[in-house]
Amino acid sequence: MWLQSRTAILWSSFLFVRTMATATVDLSLLYVTCHSEEEAETIAETLVGEKLIACANVLGKGKSIYEYKGEMHKDEEHYMLLKTRKDLVPTVIARVVDLHSYDVPCVVEVPVQSGHGPFIDYVRTQTSSDLA
Repeated sequence: MWLQSRTAILWSSFLFVRTMATATVDLSLLYVTCHSEEEAETIAETLVGEKLIACANVLGKGKSIYEYKGEMHKDEEHYMLLKTRKDLVPTVIARVVDLHSYDVPCVVEVPVQSGHGPFIDYVRTQTSSDLA
């Protein structure tokens, strides 16, 4: 009995690990800061609606400290992570800049090296122009 349950645990672990990563990961995260939660939500909803991103996480607020045009600033900002295909990154960046209230918005790409296979497939499907 012990051997059977040990074998079942090992087999389950193997199946889980097998779906953790996919051979070719063509996804990226985009880190974006916004003036308000409403702005972040508006940008996210627009990009999801346009199938440029699969989803967004509006992570909440924090304090950004930076120098801009020779002046020190301490501003409350809201952070967002966008999930998309790597080939859509230039289009997503351009769209975020177009929708954003800042003159110089922070929009930076973080390439995804591996991940849960079914989620990666979800992102690909949601950002497909074939999606009905």
